[in-house]
Amino acid sequence: RSRLVAHSLTVLCLQRTLGFVQNLSTSPRVFLSAALPGRQAPSKTAFVAISRRMVDGSQGIAALRGGFSQQCNGNLEGGGPVVLDFAEMDSTDFSSRWMILDDVVMGGASSSRVAQSQHGAQFIGDVTTRFNGGFCSARCVFPSPQDWSMHDGLTLRVLCNEGLRYKLILRDTVGRGGVAWCHSFDTAPKEWTEIKAPFSSFLPTLRGKTVPDHPAFDSTRVTAVQFMMSKFEYDGALNPTFKEGPFQLQIAQVRALQA
Repeated sequence: RSRLVAHSLTVLCLQRTLGFVQNLSTSPRVFLSAALPGRQAPSKTAFVAISRRMVDGSQGIAALRGGFSQQCNGNLEGGGPVVLDFAEMDSTDFSSRWMILDDVVMGGASSSRVAQSQHGAQFIGDVTTRFNGGFCSARCVFPSPQDWSMHDGLTLRVLCNEGLRYKLILRDTVGRGGVAWCHSFDTAPKEWTEIKAPFSSFLPTLRGKTVPDHPAFDSTRVTAVQFMMSKFEYDGALNPTFKEGPFQLQIAQVRALQA
């Protein structure tokens, strides 16, 4: 982060210097002669070549500033402590934590994967309803259960170019089965969206159906965090923004939600 801040300040200085030179009322060659006493000012041809290099450089600087801005947008401003930082994970640790659970487990043909990115993690896939399928999911399993009882929920920033609805799923049991605690969230097309998910908003579900009268979510033993793209909501309802084909969800830091 400090290197990017330094780059941004350098960019600002260079752009102001360039603007000063371009706005001079006097001839650029006269300006250069005054700035470099005892040296011959460059010829017209040489000066044009130098100017073109400066313009090209300014375009590269603009790209750098855009990249810096985009990276900062993936980070949450304020909020509670970080509980899951995908970008800071060792690559081996990152790969070993993820478990892909697509509809192929029930005969479908969808596929997905998770990869590290500059913002954190990206959930990428291709979802199809062929063979009665229609969902992709990726589960990040903790080495040991996490105690999040001192928090009220989770907050995270996500980016989805298509503006689709996803599910954030928590687990408080070990193993692939058991109740999945689900929170559906919507994204804005091509914009970073901040998601606030209080633990009280998570629904206990089992194979897409809500489980009435189930005991409360046990925030003292969180075993996994999962992301899902699905055709289905709960109890037979359909995802209103679902569409077949490629999808990509960028996920930045996951922080604790404080009251």
